[in-house]
Amino acid sequence: MAETIPKTKRLLKTKKRWNLEQWTVPKIWPDSTVYIIGGGPSVSDTPLHLIHDKHVIGVNNAYKLGDWIDVCWFGDFRWFEWNHEDLIGYKGMLVTCQRRLRNINGHDIKSLLKIHKSGITQNPKMICWNGSSGGSAINLAYHFGAKRIVLIGFDMQSVNGKYNYHSDYPEKRTAINPYLKFLSAFSGIKKAADKLGVQILNATPNSKIEEFQMVNLEDV
Repeated sequence: MAETIPKTKRLLKTKKRWNLEQWTVPKIWPDSTVYIIGGGPSVSDTPLHLIHDKHVIGVNNAYKLGDWIDVCWFGDFRWFEWNHEDLIGYKGMLVTCQRRLRNINGHDIKSLLKIHKSGITQNPKMICWNGSSGGSAINLAYHFGAKRIVLIGFDMQSVNGKYNYHSDYPEKRTAINPYLKFLSAFSGIKKAADKLGVQILNATPNSKIEEFQMVNLEDV
């Protein structure tokens, strides 16, 4: 009987297909407002139709919300394993800081170098990880040229036992609270944004993030 190769190893065996050139983020949205959709439960109650014609970055599963999601941003290799087949039909830009994933299995994946610190790097070949995919998406929005960034679905807490607005993830959460780590990066992001003249607004009701002005998406 032939050995069954785990999915991770199957993906890694395609290494010869990878494009190892590091991407430089172009300023495709200069001096603009960019909306970032995270994975928090509040996304389900957000009037997303208001931003269907705006510049939108979807973090992880947010690309499934519709073809109006311009960019799918992710940083987790496991997430790509779970979604790489569905992503074949995604028409937007696919960007990551996972260096193992460059143009793998026919996907046109743009790859940036991940820096393990909080803040916003001005180097368009790099991204500050900021402890999470959502936090690092802020740096990506800056690279695209954003002067104002609006956060949606950045709850940074569970709501009625739910961690996400969807139930697509196959693995259960551990007892460890991941949000303490995520939240610790936002003070550094705020300081960097202020220096760069970038305004960050939080359109997530009851978000645990304290660094940014709270707004209603309708008002923005």
